[in-house]
Amino acid sequence: MISDEDLMIATAQGNIDAFEQIMLRHQASVWRTACRFSGDAEEARDITQSVFLKLFESASTYHKTASFKTYLFRIAHNTCIDHCRKKRPLCLSDFPDVADESPSQSDRMMTNEREKTVRGAIQSLPLKQRSAILLRYDDELSIREIADVMHASEKGIERLLAHARETLHLAIRNNLKN
Repeated sequence: MISDEDLMIATAQGNIDAFEQIMLRHQASVWRTACRFSGDAEEARDITQSVFLKLFESASTYHKTASFKTYLFRIAHNTCIDHCRKKRPLCLSDFPDVADESPSQSDRMMTNEREKTVRGAIQSLPLKQRSAILLRYDDELSIREIADVMHASEKGIERLLAHARETLHLAIRNNLKN
């Protein structure tokens, strides 16, 4: 299998099939990131298209020394941030439902309520904290990769994640009391 890095180099040389391979490999993960960030499936599609357009346009400046995954998620992260700055957050009822395979109706209802509570708490985080949480837990990036994406130090990301987890814990706990 050809590496993502080599596909980007081929894309820079005009190979559209190479770019199509990149899109097929990463479209779902970029969409999930955009969906979690924006809270809306339709907006996530628009963001995903923007990410891949920016990726295609930047193919000629990509250097194989950079990790492709970090490069792609930096573009995705910046596009999501730009989108959020242009638009106010959505209300919780607009979040896409997450498929649930639990056997009983009451289990599904409880799970959906928990997910809404968590998504709402994540959505209420400041942008940098929300970005760090989503990159870490949804996209499963390492601290180092998140630091590269967000142009921050590893220590700074660790502190950001710690603050975000503390804020989430308090928000969820307060929501459960109400």
